[in-house]
Amino acid sequence: LEVLSAGSAFFHWFRLNIRDNFGTLALLLAACLLLFSFAVVFAENEYASLRRMFGDGRFAVMLSELVTSATLFAVPSFLMGLIYSELMQRIADAGGSLGKASAVNTLGSALAAPVWVVFLFPTIGSKWVLMLIIAGYLFLAQIRILWTAVAGVSIVGFALLLPSNYSLFRESAAASAWLNEGVMATVTVRRDETGRRSLYVNHRFQMGGTGSTAAEQRHADIPLLLHGHAKRALFLGLGTGISMGAARYHEGLRVDGVELLPGVIKSLPQFAPENGDPETLPNFRIYTADARRFVRCTTNQYDVIVADLFNPAHDGIGLLYSEEHFRAVKQRLQQGGLFCQWLPLYQMDNQTLRSIIATFLHVYEHSDAFLLRLNVDTPVLGLIGSDRELNFASGYSPMDEKLSEHLRQIGLADSLRLLGGYLGGTKELKRYAENARINTDTFPHLIFDAPVFSYNRNAASYATLTNLLFEIPISLPILLHEPGAGFTESLKRFMMARNRYLEGLVRESEGRGSEAIDLYIEASKVSADFTQGYARCISIVSGLAPTEHQSAVDLLKRLIQAQPDRILGKELLDRLTLKLPKP
Repeated sequence: LEVLSAGSAFFHWFRLNIRDNFGTLALLLAACLLLFSFAVVFAENEYASLRRMFGDGRFAVMLSELVTSATLFAVPSFLMGLIYSELMQRIADAGGSLGKASAVNTLGSALAAPVWVVFLFPTIGSKWVLMLIIAGYLFLAQIRILWTAVAGVSIVGFALLLPSNYSLFRESAAASAWLNEGVMATVTVRRDETGRRSLYVNHRFQMGGTGSTAAEQRHADIPLLLHGHAKRALFLGLGTGISMGAARYHEGLRVDGVELLPGVIKSLPQFAPENGDPETLPNFRIYTADARRFVRCTTNQYDVIVADLFNPAHDGIGLLYSEEHFRAVKQRLQQGGLFCQWLPLYQMDNQTLRSIIATFLHVYEHSDAFLLRLNVDTPVLGLIGSDRELNFASGYSPMDEKLSEHLRQIGLADSLRLLGGYLGGTKELKRYAENARINTDTFPHLIFDAPVFSYNRNAASYATLTNLLFEIPISLPILLHEPGAGFTESLKRFMMARNRYLEGLVRESEGRGSEAIDLYIEASKVSADFTQGYARCISIVSGLAPTEHQSAVDLLKRLIQAQPDRILGKELLDRLTLKLPKP
């Protein structure tokens, strides 16, 4: 807008007489838009280069975005300002009313949004919308019929050269298996060489995929298992639908899902069978609505409400972590019901996490925190809130065989695995979030603070997780029935091994392999029930064996010493020992 105004000002300051060159200007603008349709595909690469040049500071990020935008829009906007001023000058010279002309122009601008964005964009796609705009400026140029025909044919030919799923982003057409250009967002499903599908919104924000099916199913299973006897559940945010679809394994459960973007709902069949195709499941219902408005307007009551991973850096998402929204969700819970808010720790810093937890505790006086899975690349934390203090069962054995098999496949086969993800309760969380600011609709500071983290490309994905583990000591959940010292001790040792294992993953990601192995071995020693450390060592041995045979053997010996009852390490050692060269 500023550049367009500059074009108008330039016209008047220098009292340009462009009447004789008006057609040339219109042609030049059409040519710039044609160039734009090609250059915009490389905008992301330009932006990345500028970020590398300028750095990650706030001013540097703003400068990178400004330069990228100026590269694409400055010249066309300037030319539009010149053309607008010339047209208005013609009206004034002919004795016409500038007020009426401005009113007509304003009306046209107001109609542009519903006509072009709401109707044409989702109907014919961004490529043909852009070509129509270019054709409009060619018509405005009033050039000869022959050249108009040549230009028109050229536009059509150029458009046909562009891929059918042309988009204004850097991703290639070959990466897209499905595309929906909607009024609110462009939704894309991409398929890699292994057949895994991922969901992207505006070709930038990944919203899940089949490569993380087990983790996404745990989003639903953990809160449903913690409740124990839910009859009705609500999912806020669908993404791939894999989380909501996991509820089909819980017999007799009525499920509602809310998704803001129609394109995301249209993409759900692309993630079958992993998501169970929730639109076709009995007792499942999907609403196209804003999550905040839905929980305020519906009169339904739920036993379990699950909120998806919402990146607080996205526009407006900070309001989904506000006190008012959490209270509205609380009002939709049955007595004894629970609300689970999943948090993407890899997309927020400690300050943001503390604020969200403090806001959550301000609404839910009884709160607990669970780790979704043992992962440092994309760590996720679940906040569980209720109107009562939750007493967790020390053991569960689902009667339904289908549910039992499903839980085994996602690593929740017994209560030790479920409760082993427990991080802390109300007391521990209050200590962690002490003095943090409450995020409200009136003072939504997360909207302004959270995006800062996303600009830091060098921030480690596990930084917030490691800080959380450091500040919250190991604490046991309150168990429904006294399980005896055996289970309590096993759970405590399982948690200790869990933390050592996560520390090992961090060391490994930092290139400190020997320290990571020491921590994996320690995790195996601490808890015989904790298998991830043992499994990771076996994986490392498999990688070492072809090139560093003796190192692989030495690691296996340490592993066997840590867990002598497991036979896998012994069998693998026997095979490797036979291949050792004789002295």
